[in-house]
Amino acid sequence: FQNTVEINVGSNFGVAVGMPVTDGAGLIGRITKVFPDHSIVLLLTDPEYAVSAQVLSTQDQVDAELPGTTSPGGTTPSGIPVEDLGATTTTSTTLATDPLAPLDPNTTTSVPTTTSTTTTLPEVVRETGTLEGQGAERPLLLRFVDTSSSITSIRVGAIVDTAGGNNSLAPQGIPIGTITRIISQSGSSTPIVEVTPNASLKRLNFVAVVLYIPNDEAVGR
Repeated sequence: FQNTVEINVGSNFGVAVGMPVTDGAGLIGRITKVFPDHSIVLLLTDPEYAVSAQVLSTQDQVDAELPGTTSPGGTTPSGIPVEDLGATTTTSTTLATDPLAPLDPNTTTSVPTTTSTTTTLPEVVRETGTLEGQGAERPLLLRFVDTSSSITSIRVGAIVDTAGGNNSLAPQGIPIGTITRIISQSGSSTPIVEVTPNASLKRLNFVAVVLYIPNDEAVGR
């Protein structure tokens, strides 16, 4: 049996096969069947479900929050992603004697001057792979594309979201969940990485269909 739910919107609302579906917490699955007034959603825990995913991390154990940023999400208070910021600049004000002021030994005229210091943020690295369902009540399984570097950079608690791309079922940046377990396999360089979804699939009520149309190759997988 497939892990599916039915929603009360269909082709009359622009819904099409392959479109991702989310709730308030993150991705829950994709549209597999569409009717005029309802659709069937294959949940991401189903073994037939797979989507391109990425893990946000840095080279220096970035679970520690950076000044002025929030975790999860890696955004500044203004909402700009951390990876979009190359550096932050802080400005301080000092007082200096005005060389053009009259040379009065009893009077010193000061004018403000500014000096700036630049702090470079740690480099952001995204490990990409394929996220697959393992059945209801079981965590998702993440398989990496490049296993040589993924072993050293991934960590428990890292945030996982959709990677996007031409052959992906979803656009980049939709939250999926967090890594909850990493198991090293004897005789293999590929670790077993388990991801727990953000969404509570047992308590679905209101959901949203992302009107993103993947290409035919992605839908046919």
